[in-house]
Amino acid sequence: MLVQHLERTRDAFVTASDGLSDAQYRFAPASDGWSIAQIVEHVALVELRILEVIGRLPQAPAPSDGKARGAGRIESIDYIAEVATGRIVLITSSAAVRRDVLEKTGGFGSFPNGQDSELWVRIASLWPVAISTRVTAAYRQQAGGISDRKRRDAFGRPPRSLAELSPAAARPLALRADAPEPRRRVYDAYVDRYLHWRLRAAISDRDFVTIREIRHLYERRPSAVDLALLWIGRLPGPLALFLYRAGRFS
Repeated sequence: MLVQHLERTRDAFVTASDGLSDAQYRFAPASDGWSIAQIVEHVALVELRILEVIGRLPQAPAPSDGKARGAGRIESIDYIAEVATGRIVLITSSAAVRRDVLEKTGGFGSFPNGQDSELWVRIASLWPVAISTRVTAAYRQQAGGISDRKRRDAFGRPPRSLAELSPAAARPLALRADAPEPRRRVYDAYVDRYLHWRLRAAISDRDFVTIREIRHLYERRPSAVDLALLWIGRLPGPLALFLYRAGRFS
């Protein structure tokens, strides 16, 4: 109920302040009065804190079975459902896949990006997936690689479809058609998670074009957090950036 109230009042606030110029945002009626920009800043920060308090901000999820993992434990997981919660459960460089599974799925697709994540969705829709907590590989990240270059190329070019966002985000749409209702909700949550990640990346990169244009890809109402982030993105750039930083989103 509280979250719904926040969403209704935010929508009314956005409607009332939409279309104002930067000068109008910053105008204060008196030296001791607040400008619209200051009011928006205050309201946005309070809302983000309320959402955080009531547990609506993304947090590290608990293991799927609710039990603590000991060293070297191996367990089966619902890969798609785990990713939908925001949990990174698989790094391609440390994954092992049976040869016959790769042969039956056709291996990696010919996409410009996200080939590995798309393959994991295809595999997880047909075979069980297991993970181990034992450390068996070292994952090294460094700047200037293929991922960074593709991220730079995407700056200011919001995806026009889920397929452009990531083939892994588009794949569940094909699976969703014949899935029972509970599974459809899992696929929907998986797609929404990819949209959230893209939104967070755009915020980190200060890519306001993408922040303002990505809304049309949401087939369902965005989460309370995403709605707040999308709303902030409609404000003048400096004010939006300040609020994202204050909310620890950039």
